Parts: sequence; structure tokens; C-alpha cells
Amino acid sequence: MRSLRGRLAALLGLAFLPAGAVAVQAGMTAEAERRAAVQQTVGAEQIAAMADIRDEVIGLREVARSLAANAELFADNRARCQATMQRIAGQFENLTVLSVLSRRGEIVCANDPRLLGEEIGAPTLFETSIASLQPVLGFDARTASFVAVAPAELGERGAELFVGVARHAQPLLSLNRKGLPLNANLIVDGQGRILMAQGFDAQSGRDLTRLLSETRPALVTNARRVGRTWFVASELEPGALYIVHGWRPPSPSILTTLRAGWTLLAPILLWLAAVGAAWYAIELFVARPLFLVERLARAYARGEENPLDEEMLRTAPLEMRNLRRTLAAMAKTLRGREARITEALQEERVLLREVHHRVKNNLQMVASILSIQARSAEDEAEARGLARAKDRVQMLALAHARIYASGEVRDIALDQLAGDVARQLVAGRGAAASNLRLDMTLDPVRADVDRAVAFAFMIGESVSNVIDHVLGRREATVKMSLVAQDDGNLIFEVGAEPPMTDGHMAPAAQRLVDAFASQLNARVVREPGDPVFTRIIVPPPQAAQPEPSEPRPQPASGVTQRA
Repeated sequence: MRSLRGRLAALLGLAFLPAGAVAVQAGMTAEAERRAAVQQTVGAEQIAAMADIRDEVIGLREVARSLAANAELFADNRARCQATMQRIAGQFENLTVLSVLSRRGEIVCANDPRLLGEEIGAPTLFETSIASLQPVLGFDARTASFVAVAPAELGERGAELFVGVARHAQPLLSLNRKGLPLNANLIVDGQGRILMAQGFDAQSGRDLTRLLSETRPALVTNARRVGRTWFVASELEPGALYIVHGWRPPSPSILTTLRAGWTLLAPILLWLAAVGAAWYAIELFVARPLFLVERLARAYARGEENPLDEEMLRTAPLEMRNLRRTLAAMAKTLRGREARITEALQEERVLLREVHHRVKNNLQMVASILSIQARSAEDEAEARGLARAKDRVQMLALAHARIYASGEVRDIALDQLAGDVARQLVAGRGAAASNLRLDMTLDPVRADVDRAVAFAFMIGESVSNVIDHVLGRREATVKMSLVAQDDGNLIFEVGAEPPMTDGHMAPAAQRLVDAFASQLNARVVREPGDPVFTRIIVPPPQAAQPEPSEPRPQPASGVTQRA
């Protein structure tokens, strides 16, 4: 991600990431609240349905209160009591049992003669009813029935007999059915003990039992959730008897799933839209103008300028347009300076070439004068000395001629210069060198002008030494090689074929070769058995010390010329 656009996208994503997380969290919270609100609505409906059940159960208390107020009409006669109970039971079809009870809970008379002598499984009801002198509701777990007990108003015997009304819980609780996956009920006492359970599975029953042991049912006034089950509680007898109704939400429909998905997706889409808007703004006002300025800067660097460049940045910020103008002004200034520098360099090159040309002409004039002087000299030694001086002047003139002919003023091709020097020296000997052959193997090498002049003198003196020794032979070959090694060293070798065994290099020539070799930090190697063989090892310009002697390489087959 090295591009500006990629880094801006990463920065925008990181900058908006907290907002996206908050948006997703808000969507999830909204969905959870929506679902909870739906269940609260269902809970309100369940509470309304339970109110009907509660009214039915509380009606038992009112029936018991009415019978207790008129107990003196039937309680003292068992036959009349039973007839009365049967007649009232006919009027209230939903009532299961109407009875007169003893304090121990034993049925003295009832609408069903088969129940005589049985006991009600709720002994605490009688104590509560006596203490409050009011009808009391309870639950008989043995028969799974709601029971209402009231003390009979019989004067002195009122503390001995009670009127009881019972109704089975199962038919009553069956009235509350909503078609939900789980629709169950619990009958719970004031301590949270479950007296009856209807419809709960084992896990839901354990969860509700644990919750009711920690929270009094009277405190559950709204819908509560335990695991996957929602429930509400309704009080039947204050502090003593409660009914708890539980249900599970149905499986979500396709519409509900789509609504939930949209609730979660909408914040994400808003977040993406915000990121996209910010990215578009940055792309329009920052990235695109920057890339356009970069492209224009490259065009300015190539010397290209278009009058419509300003129009291309018409919608860009003012800073971008100013930057474009600054770059254009810089490019124009640099092109002017470059043109002046190029013109100055061209003038310098022309002047240097002219200098080399004039120096070459002057040197050739000097060489001609020396040649005339040598021909007119009467002493052979003087003529030979003037001829050698002429050769040296011609070598220097040849170097300047090569510089002028190449068009370069900084460096020169050494291999071409070496070949020109050797051919010039052989040609200068005239007819005496007609039997000489040149065998040259030269690698392409370039060097600066100062080093090239010194190198030309070393080559000239070495080749002149060989030519002077082999002139008297019928046939001879001057072998010369220039090898460029990988480490930067140059190895120049010159010798005769067949090798010479007698003679020696002139002391003046030897001093000149050693002097120019010292100037180039070169090493000169001579073989005692071959007086004309010379090897010169020239290190690269940056080397401070000359390289150690190398073994004499065998030159490859090269160009052979006949003088």
C-alpha cells in the first residue's frame, strides 16, 4: 500500500472504524430493544389474559364468603347441607367442590357425597382464615385445585366449621392459549415453592425455580426473560399464592428476519456511505489534483509545457494551482540555466578542440623542422638523436590529433591511440622497416587525456626500442598487446618474434619509460634474457600503489599488419 490513494483509504477506514462499530452496536441494540418491546407487548397481552383467570379464581373467594354468611341455614343439618350444596353447584357449573369443612380440613358435607370424610391438603388456610376472619385462597396440590376457605358464621360454633369452594386448575389455565411454541403455567406460594407446573420443560423449570428462589413473584410485574423463556406473574392471594405464566417467542418469519437484517445493515450502509463521501471529497479535492500536479511536473521536467495546464486544475484548490505555477516557473528557470550551461559547454568543447588542433599543427611543424635538421646533420649520432626527437614530437602530435578527430575532450580510446603510435613509428623508419610486421591484440580501453599522453610516450619508447633492434633482420614481427583485466589493471606488452637475445634499451629511452610509468603509478617489468621485451602494468586511476607483477599473458590472435 505505497500509493497515496491506498494510504488515504486505509486512514479513512481507521478513522471511521469507531463510528462504524458504534453504528453496528446501535443497530444491534435497537434490534434487541425492538425484540424486547415485542415481548413486552406480548407480556401485556398475557397479563390481560391472566387477569381473566385471576378474576375467575378470586370469584371462588366471593362464593365462599356468601356461603359462610348463610351457613346457619344449612350447616347444622347434614341432609339440608348436602342438598344446598348440590343446588348451588348446579348454579355454578365451573365449581368442582362445595363443602363444609371441619377445622382439621375434613369434609363434613359436600355436593358430591363421595367426598365425605376426605381432607383438604391445605391446612394453613384454616389458620389464616381464623386469624383474619376473611375468606382465604389457596391451592390443593393433591387434587390440583384452587381452594377458597371462609369461617362459617354460626355464633359459638363458627370457629369449628368452614365453608370451602374448589375448582380444578387445569381447565381454568387452559383458557390462556396463544399458539406460542411454549405456553406454560406455574402455581407458586409466597416462598417461591412450585405447587403445580404445567407445560414447562426440565431446563425452563429449573431456570424459573432458580429465579423464583431469588426474586419474590410479587416483584415480577413486567415480562422477564430467563434463558429462552419469557414469563409474567400475577398475585392471587396477597403474599401467599401466585400464578406464573411463561412463553417462548415463535420462530421469526421472513419479514421479521428481513426487518432485523435491515436494522443491522442500515448503520453499516450509512457508515460505508460516510466513508465513500469522505473518500470522494479527498479524491476530488486532494488526490486527483496532486496526481495531476505530479504529471505536469514530469512533463515540465521533459521540457513540455501546455497553455491549457491551468485549465486542467480549474476545480483544484488554490494551493494546488499555486503549486503548479511554482513548478512551471522553476522548470522555466532551470531550462534557461540548462540552455546557458549547454551553450557554455559547447563553446568550451569547441575551444578545446581548436586548442588541440592548433597544438597538433604546431607539433607537426616542429616534427618537420626536426626531420629536416636530421637529414641535414653530418654526424650519424646527431641525426639519430634528432630522428628520435622527431618521433617523440610526432607521438605527442598524434595524441592531439586523435583527441581532435574523436570529438571528445575528456577521454580518448587508448587502443586506437596505441595502434596509431605503432603504425606511425614503423612508417617513420621508411624502407628500412619494409620487412617488419605488426601483430597487435588490443582490448577497447578509454582513459582521460592526461593519462593517455603519458601512456602514448611509454608505448612509443617501448615500440621504438623493439624496432631499433630488429631492423637488421630479414624478417621480424613486432608483437604488441593491450589487455584490460577485471580488476581494472591494464597490461601492455611489446616484444619481437623471434625473441632477441642480445642488445639493450637506450638509457635515455629507459629513463623516459620509467618516468612516465611513475607518473601513472605503473610497474615496468623487463626480462634479462630478452632485451626488447617490456611489460607495463598500469593500475586504475584511483589506485594509490602499483599492482604486483602479473605473469606474462599470451596474446590472442590479433590483427597482423605489414609495414
